[in-house]
Amino acid sequence: MKKTTRIRSLHLLGTAMLALSPAAFAGTVADDFESYTAGQTIPGQTFEPAYDLTLKDYIKAQPGTGFSGSQGAVFDAANVNSGYNMTRIDPVGGSGTTIYRASAKFKMTINDVVPASANHAVFGVGLSTTGNWYDGRNIILTLSRRNGGKNYGITGIGNTTAAPQPWNVVGWEPNDEIGLPNTLPTVGNTATSGWFTMVLTITDTGNFDTNSPPRRLWNVKGEVLDSAGAVVFTHNLDRVITTNANNPADPVATDSFQPGDNLYGMTAVGWNVSNTYKNLVNAGVTGLVVDDLNFRNLSPTVDQDMDGLNEVQEFNAGTDDTKADTDGDTYSDFDELMTHSTNPLDANSYPNSPVGVAANYNNRALGTPATSLWSAKWESNNPSQRNLWAVTANGVSGTKGYSLDVTKAWRSYNTVNQVPAGQSTVVLQSDFRFSTTGAPIDESGTSGINGVHNSLFGLQLRTENEWWEPTGYDVTFARRHDDYFGFLINGNIDGWIANSAIGLAPGLTASTSGWFTMRMELTESVATPGTFEAVLKAIYQGNTFYTSAPFPVAAAFVAGNPIYGGLTNGYNNNAANTGAPPVDPLDASPAMPVGSIGKISSVHTDNFSIYGFNSAIDTDGDGLNQAQEGLLGTSDIKKDTDGDGYDDDVEVLAGTNPLDINDFPAPTAVDTPVITSYTFTGGNTVNLTFTGSASTAYKLTQSPDLVAAFTEVTPTTGSTTT
Repeated sequence: MKKTTRIRSLHLLGTAMLALSPAAFAGTVADDFESYTAGQTIPGQTFEPAYDLTLKDYIKAQPGTGFSGSQGAVFDAANVNSGYNMTRIDPVGGSGTTIYRASAKFKMTINDVVPASANHAVFGVGLSTTGNWYDGRNIILTLSRRNGGKNYGITGIGNTTAAPQPWNVVGWEPNDEIGLPNTLPTVGNTATSGWFTMVLTITDTGNFDTNSPPRRLWNVKGEVLDSAGAVVFTHNLDRVITTNANNPADPVATDSFQPGDNLYGMTAVGWNVSNTYKNLVNAGVTGLVVDDLNFRNLSPTVDQDMDGLNEVQEFNAGTDDTKADTDGDTYSDFDELMTHSTNPLDANSYPNSPVGVAANYNNRALGTPATSLWSAKWESNNPSQRNLWAVTANGVSGTKGYSLDVTKAWRSYNTVNQVPAGQSTVVLQSDFRFSTTGAPIDESGTSGINGVHNSLFGLQLRTENEWWEPTGYDVTFARRHDDYFGFLINGNIDGWIANSAIGLAPGLTASTSGWFTMRMELTESVATPGTFEAVLKAIYQGNTFYTSAPFPVAAAFVAGNPIYGGLTNGYNNNAANTGAPPVDPLDASPAMPVGSIGKISSVHTDNFSIYGFNSAIDTDGDGLNQAQEGLLGTSDIKKDTDGDGYDDDVEVLAGTNPLDINDFPAPTAVDTPVITSYTFTGGNTVNLTFTGSASTAYKLTQSPDLVAAFTEVTPTTGSTTT
């Protein structure tokens, strides 16, 4: 296995650490609230004393309320006021610091109340030059409810260089980005967001404004991340950070933040004068929980993980400065960035890695459409046949994936991944899950291919990124009967497979399948080198329950040429429908949504990928080339993919599964030599006779007392075998 790691000197910053829930490395103050007892008041809560000295103890630890069911810090939403803050007792920063970062996870519950302010600042994270935030310079990134609570934006950064005041609101973001509905709940009801993260980052630009004397400019960046950690909104601005209401117009040059300042992190409730200070209640927020506070500084002189990249370089690259190999592909972040120009954030990107793409839905906002291509003729006539695959939270294990609008998508509605894979072996696959309505499949011959084979969804390969071009290949899942399904391969149906093979209920029962994989493997034909033949496999819970016979693909598919992969919902001739369905302009036949054709209510997909593998490369040196590893599903950068102690090639030859740690070759009988005689002849000389196998070489070792380590000795006479 190839592994490269550069070791650099480790320089630790002398930054104080938070006593409770300490961070793992210097330069960070963090709190996950796990160290508090249930109901304990979180320390550091303050309200500006000029207004009220009695406001305190409104944020307390509560088990089961935090991220992933951990303990969180719960706000007393009914009583907490504008400007109520919770500041950490230890700062981050110090000499050499050029970047500061504050982040926290939030979850809020809203009701039907329209926020009292048009741009109602609710809560956020900030940094202050003192532990008593009201006595020092500070900056706070705040979430604001807008448009009557139907959208959100952020304050604290400023809008533009012409309008840098922090009270300017930016962003008209849909609530569903953070897991809230885009409309207010009805009277008497509430809605709760998902966990989302707010991140404030300030970076010394090294530049100054034109004020006299000049003031330092910082790049101030605010981000909102969804529950999967994907950035759903970001805004940044170069500006001065000052004391007077955080107003860049403040003329005092010495009043701005300076590199190396010790800064205190805080969570803060927004400031709204128009709501009698009951900020959360008057914002329509009935519940607020915070978790995983993290405040840290970054320095160009510190390399936490000793991979050769300092904290600032790691920050700019987006890599983890506590892991030498962020993406876990066995190549250090330094090597990927500086030596190989590969992506240190992508485990599938490394030197000589397979060519292709794996879809990452988690980095896309909910509702974002897939790249959906519809025939130019059809699209011009039917604009409704666009963007019908979209990102939802219905992926594997509750992650994001694509879902098809089965009420609108006609036959041959496709999305094509426009990343080509051109190698000797190509693997295209995706996971699918669908639900049936419980209605009977039409077996009268009035709909579906051959009357009873309802082609619903699957995979598609093309030689060009326009799917309607003549050279292509489709493989689709097809319902054949209420109890059975098969697979349609370019017009030919195969298989009578029971619904139970994918976890679907038999008969006329509304049911949802388990997740199963459709996998299409293209390999270079032995009979006709340079061209492809293909095999379709279907896999459920690790079991390959269907494998097609090898079938030739069109001659236009040539090894080494680009190949495009995508999703399709299949092609059905619908001779009769009720009502007045739209007309297919290609052949004038009636068109019908796939949901009606297949009696299905939903289709979801996840983990789409298409990769090309090179048979001339063996990256990990295990004796299997990249193409063989691609077909097996083993790693081409790990000799022993499943970690059972046997290299992949050894398992393949032995007939065991290189992907199953519990399946490995049976150990062979140990050939133990038998000592038949030994005599001491004086000094340190011994004559030793033993029996063994003539085809085996033996090693002779010695220890002076059976406690010290055994070391190898070389006989002066005779042989090591008899």
